[in-house]
Amino acid sequence: MEDDTAKDPDIKPLVSETDLSNALRHLEILLSSQPSPALPQRLVSPILLPLWALTNFAKSTGRSTWYERTILLLRTYIKTSPDESALQKIQGRILYSGGEAWEFGPGSEGGIEIRFRVGGAAGFDLSKADARVQEFLGLLEDDGVSGGVFNDFFLRILRVWLGRRNSEVEDPVEMFTTLKILQEVLGRYEEMLAKNPTQILQIVKGVLDEHMEYLEGLNTSAEAVITPSLDGLGKIISNSPPPYLKADGGGEELGEENERTQTLTMALSLLSVIISNPTTKLTHLDERLIQILQPALAHITASKFTNPDIKTLMLNITSLLTLHSPSTNSPSSPTTLLTRQKETYLLALSYLRDPLIPVRAHGLHLLRELILSSSPVINIQTTLSQLISQLKDDDSFVYLNTIKCLSALTDRHSGSVTRMLVEAYLDNEEEGQGKLSLDQRLRLGEALLATVQRLGGALVGETARLLSEAMISTASSRRRRHHKHTPPHDPPKDEEGENPVAAAEDERIRTSALSILGAAIETNPTGLGSGIISNALDVCVSILTLETAAEGATLRRAAVVCISGVLKALVGGGGGGGSVEEAGVGWREGVWEVVRERVSVIRRVVGYLGVTDGDGLVREQARVVMENLEAVVWVWVGRGGTSVAVGGGMLGNLEGVVGV
Repeated sequence: MEDDTAKDPDIKPLVSETDLSNALRHLEILLSSQPSPALPQRLVSPILLPLWALTNFAKSTGRSTWYERTILLLRTYIKTSPDESALQKIQGRILYSGGEAWEFGPGSEGGIEIRFRVGGAAGFDLSKADARVQEFLGLLEDDGVSGGVFNDFFLRILRVWLGRRNSEVEDPVEMFTTLKILQEVLGRYEEMLAKNPTQILQIVKGVLDEHMEYLEGLNTSAEAVITPSLDGLGKIISNSPPPYLKADGGGEELGEENERTQTLTMALSLLSVIISNPTTKLTHLDERLIQILQPALAHITASKFTNPDIKTLMLNITSLLTLHSPSTNSPSSPTTLLTRQKETYLLALSYLRDPLIPVRAHGLHLLRELILSSSPVINIQTTLSQLISQLKDDDSFVYLNTIKCLSALTDRHSGSVTRMLVEAYLDNEEEGQGKLSLDQRLRLGEALLATVQRLGGALVGETARLLSEAMISTASSRRRRHHKHTPPHDPPKDEEGENPVAAAEDERIRTSALSILGAAIETNPTGLGSGIISNALDVCVSILTLETAAEGATLRRAAVVCISGVLKALVGGGGGGGSVEEAGVGWREGVWEVVRERVSVIRRVVGYLGVTDGDGLVREQARVVMENLEAVVWVWVGRGGTSVAVGGGMLGNLEGVVGV
């Protein structure tokens, strides 16, 4: 909520700032004077959600004194709760901000008051939801709840999330926040989960059994198509790909497949936490459950309908499960290597949290050695979260070594690495309330660039689409990031009301996004598709048309280089050799149709830059692109047999300029 409503003198509070502060003070006195654990339950329970809303309002508006008072009341109540009902109540209404007719607002003396709600409740805000999730998780830290209450709460919300497909009425906001909480708990509280493995193993078994039935249904459908018949002759050619490859489809089938993949990934992550954590104490029943899980894992791994990333994760878990088989648990079985790798992995993660730079660097070295050795003890979600947090480090030695770790991890888990890096790179920029500084986002951009170059020809499908759309979104429009704490003396604004410092930051992140997009186009253009190429060209032309100031030179350079990458792809300049047929005539024809519609625009815009731009490098790049454009037009209009030779010769001149 913005803090500008206090400027309106016509707003009459329902409860004044003074009265609300006094009410909190009375509650504080009662709780401190009577240390009975039953008293917080009687006093706070009826006002739990309003107290939660007040806490978040105080924090979001920078009222630290109010926040410290309310969060202490909340933690006292949560800590004395006998079960998980208090946590469940907050989690179910985590975005609660007030009643239908009232809300919290800034008080006249800098505090908080209760007033009539104006304009109804606000819509869903992604950045607000993320902040609420983090605040909720803070209630669990520092022994905020007992281990039993924590496990009961986790298992309850896990069952709710896993059963979402069977629910008649599903609240998408609640499911979103529930998933965020589950993911955070998996990354932060592994040891607490490992203390109660039995129920988690039973849930994992249920998920695997249900997924096996789903795969058997797909196999049955596929066999029906293959059965010889006159009706089936036409289906042999048009046999549909596995569900996870239907990236262009948008229907219910793809949505269901994505849900199933999410569910299976969550179950496998839980299983990995249980079997990889050295503090896990397995009972005889737990050992039996683990033995029962292995055939299901093998069946799902062997299925042609299983996503490749899921298969990789399952193979790692299968390797870990051998530790719990009867043969490997015998005294004569050599398990020292995996045990040693477990200890090294936990040591590396603990080193990453150390304040000393050399210690963190050594932790990165240990982690990279485990990744390069394809160790099965690596937990992908936890490792990625830790590595992304290391990219925020200001020390170049730390974040450069982090990029090396991410590049190594890309070889085995390209989809997961790319997805998490893209999410961190975007940093809620649509809402303008990101948590990262510009330099931190640029370092994430370096990691993404290294990931793209590492993927090479494997940059295809959903991974390529997700990356390209995110980079186009970032590069296509100006976004101003509104920081919560502004310095007392802001830089002067220009005549159009733009902050020059913010404008320079905006251009740097857009240049970064264009550079990553250009690298993706040059690395594997066939993996992106004509639709992505079309959008990329439109963004580049718009930038070259609108961003004419001297400060935008680097952004224009990136746009010109991106256009050149498309032209190189059309004539095979960056395709890694071979003939036109080997590089994919069908794909190139689709891209040529995109370029042909824009030839006159590119000629006009880029040609004008080649003569008039104030930046010498932009002029040089623009002139070379003009030559290459004419080569592309000549090749595709003439359709001569020397198309590759001519295009390769012309585009060879650009590589020395573009590679600067």
